[in-house]
Amino acid sequence: MQNLLIWSENLKNIFTKEKIFEVSPAPIGNYLYGAIFFGILILAAVALQILAKRQSKTRQKVWGKIRSLLWFLGITGLVLMFFRWQSAPYLGSRFLMLILAGITLLWLAQIIWFKFVELPKEILLKKKKESFEKYLPRAKSRGLRRQT
Repeated sequence: MQNLLIWSENLKNIFTKEKIFEVSPAPIGNYLYGAIFFGILILAAVALQILAKRQSKTRQKVWGKIRSLLWFLGITGLVLMFFRWQSAPYLGSRFLMLILAGITLLWLAQIIWFKFVELPKEILLKKKKESFEKYLPRAKSRGLRRQT
């Protein structure tokens, strides 16, 4: 129980102004969990690449956006974890991790907007175009041979 109280007190101290903007934070902590998390994100991006090939073109757009987010988040997170582990000034700061979290939230909002607002409009336009083209005359393929 004592260990949990210490851990919760440490969480309160992490979000103080001094800790967030610390130039070179001490490399205290277990970075293995962060590396595993960001590594799993990279593996998920690879899995989405394989699974997206079996989806329709419209779904491939959404999966492609999610895959790009996972690649960016995984690689950037691993780089930031490495800098933190090496105690690199400025590059290992907690502020950069907060920036990464903010970028991730904005990117997720953009993906959700695309999925629920733009994609249905695009599908509707595609269906209208297909129904219009259904009544257009098709080019006839004539079996004319080239005469020499």
